[in-house]
Formats: sequence, structure tokens, C-alpha cells
Amino acid sequence: MESSWPSSSYDGIYQVTQHMASTQQSEGDYLSKDHFSSLPDRVHLDLKQNDFTDLLNIWDKWGATTRANFDRKYGHIARLLKVQVDEQLLKAIMQFWDPSYRCFVFNKVDMVPTIEEYSALLQIDLDNPDKIY
Repeated sequence: MESSWPSSSYDGIYQVTQHMASTQQSEGDYLSKDHFSSLPDRVHLDLKQNDFTDLLNIWDKWGATTRANFDRKYGHIARLLKVQVDEQLLKAIMQFWDPSYRCFVFNKVDMVPTIEEYSALLQIDLDNPDKIY
């Protein structure tokens, strides 16, 4: 299915969320009519934060030129090494995860942007396939 996302970017997140909600409401769901999702009553969630000490040490040893070259080729993926996972937040939002759609659903609206929506929100150049986001 072709995206209805316009090529020009929106002014704010409100307009993006309005566009996503109206598109789903006008075009409907994409699961087949006979699809049945059996969600368990209770889900056990174990979280583990990986140890990125070695990768952080490598990053810290690199000079500004090497880091800039890495960023130019792969984007700002290295910044994710310093992001701490909020375990309580993950546990709280799991109740909104729908495995059938593979996205979060709030008030019957799927909250998963398309590639075009991500590119507009994050100002990502889709023409550079080597970048990792």
C-alpha cells in the first residue's frame, strides 16, 4: 500500500499524530477480518541492560575525525550506547503492546509511524542506505 504521507514536513508533532490517526481511521485496519489475537492475561517481562563498557572505551579512544567519519556513514547510532533503559517505563507500556500489529495501541489508534513519518520527524535522509537509525 502506498503511503499517504506528504513530501513536505509538518510543523509539529501534533500535526504528525493527527495525520497518523486520521489515516488509520479512514483506511481501517490491515489485519484480515478473521484474525483473532489471543493475548495472555499476564505477561512476565525480564529486562537486562547490556554492558557497553568495551564499546564506550573504543568510542572514547577515537579522535574527532574518526567519530565524524563514523557519524557521517552510520548516523548517530553510537549515541545509543549512552542511553539508559527505563525498566519501569517498559513494564508500564507493555500493556499497550499489540503483537498482532507489532506496535503500541492507544485508544484504538496504532502508534507506529511509517518510514516516511520517521524520516520527517527525525529529519533523516532516506537516500543514504548506510546510515543506521
